[in-house]
Amino acid sequence: MRAFEGVRKVFILLEELGDALFAELLKPGNFYLVEEFCKELRKTAVPDKVIFSDRSYRVFSPLQAGESYLRVEFMNRAIEVGASGSAEHGEYWLEHQGEIPKNLKGKDIVFPEWYPEVFSQDPNVKKYGKGGVTFLDWHEDAQKWVKNECDRGCTMWEQDSFVVKQI
Repeated sequence: MRAFEGVRKVFILLEELGDALFAELLKPGNFYLVEEFCKELRKTAVPDKVIFSDRSYRVFSPLQAGESYLRVEFMNRAIEVGASGSAEHGEYWLEHQGEIPKNLKGKDIVFPEWYPEVFSQDPNVKKYGKGGVTFLDWHEDAQKWVKNECDRGCTMWEQDSFVVKQI
């Protein structure tokens, strides 16, 4: 991690926790507790990178600090930062679902330019909001990832919704 990015994240943490909690976090006697907490957190944290046998993807959320959900802006931000949102990428993830990390189960993996079949033939569908979107969702009963589609009414994406970018 570059130094500037690390410093930026520290300031975000300070802002989120507030002065009192941040000061408590930095007390020398708490370093061990923070380390143990971070180790536990890593066991369930969403990975920032997924490496398949022949491709790698960065996993991220278009949500910004302080946001708990987004509507259409989620897709627009994902497209602006170059999310790999086409049907080709989504189908690849489905075909290689055995390689998807367990920590992503229970999350939505959204492909902002993988339009549902009913909209895919429409030449006017250029941006999210004109039609719908396709995403992968973990089905616990079936123990597999499945393709889901939603129409224009499906516009709210929360903290457990992620997009990917091939790297």
